[in-house]
Amino acid sequence: MKRKELEGLEIPEEAIDEVMKLHGKGIEQFKSQVAEKEARALELDAQLAEAAKTIEGFKGLNIEEVQKSAEEWKVKAEKTQMESDARIKTLLFDHAIDGALTSAKAKNTTAVRALLNVEEIELAKDGETLVGLDKQLEAIKTDNDYLFESGEPKQRAVGDSKSKTVLTDAFTVALMEGAGLDKK
Repeated sequence: MKRKELEGLEIPEEAIDEVMKLHGKGIEQFKSQVAEKEARALELDAQLAEAAKTIEGFKGLNIEEVQKSAEEWKVKAEKTQMESDARIKTLLFDHAIDGALTSAKAKNTTAVRALLNVEEIELAKDGETLVGLDKQLEAIKTDNDYLFESGEPKQRAVGDSKSKTVLTDAFTVALMEGAGLDKK
């Protein structure tokens, strides 16, 4: 529809303007739909060309080789999965032992761990509890108590206001009293 055709019908100018606006909106809507369809058609053509190229690549393949390759990859994937599971289990086990040694107040977890027979320790299904560790820790604490912090507070030297060191150790105080020295 053209403006000249409407003017030939002797329609008022304002009405022609409104009709032309409405007609323009409709045309623009159709143009955007056509552009969308053209873009989709180009995309489908590209996909079709890629599929044809892939099919051509398949023509040279030997089905037996593809199956053999797929089986090899399946075996590799299973092996990798098993190795990953073993690594994760080892990490969880190590983390659980380190946590237990820290909870047991080990001064040096590496030294205490060297004394453990880890082959006799198992990680429970909950992933946190260690079966067989408590028994070994008790034996290590009995034989090597110096590797663990005791519940007794540490004795410290305390300085007075004149920067002289005063020992607050009960044994030292008793020695000083026995020697007849002033406690200060």
